[in-house]
Amino acid sequence: MVPDRADIAWPLQLPPLIFLGPLVVGVLLDQAIPIRVVPADWPKEVLWLPMLTGGVALGAWGFWVLARAGTTIDPRHATTDIVTSGPFRFTRNPLYLSLGMAYLAVTVATNALFPLVLFPVVMLVVQVGIVGPEERYLGRKFPDSFEGYRQDVRRWF
Repeated sequence: MVPDRADIAWPLQLPPLIFLGPLVVGVLLDQAIPIRVVPADWPKEVLWLPMLTGGVALGAWGFWVLARAGTTIDPRHATTDIVTSGPFRFTRNPLYLSLGMAYLAVTVATNALFPLVLFPVVMLVVQVGIVGPEERYLGRKFPDSFEGYRQDVRRWF
């Protein structure tokens, strides 16, 4: 069944793909032209392992809270409520933040410059193509509750 476009945020694309595509391209470019980000003698695990663990934990927490609230995780489906508990108390976008943390963790783990260079572009696309439309949608669908939430909780940190 095709959802009613008026009742969904209808983002540019599935968010994980927006992170995954440039990450794969960046890692492949690094295979052709290796440029290191972290010195070779540095213990990279000190950086990437906590970032990846934190990103996975934040994403899992966000998924769990949305599922408990009975609202969708998929931005291509209608949202049933504004969720303000769990990680949504601290950031309006914990799932995208978790994907960004995982992206940066892989960048450090592979010690590759190109994914790092592409990361600001990824975040710009996420902001303009996903977060912006989602926030406009939530503002239309839940004008009172979303405006209060938007004022109380930062978009990212």
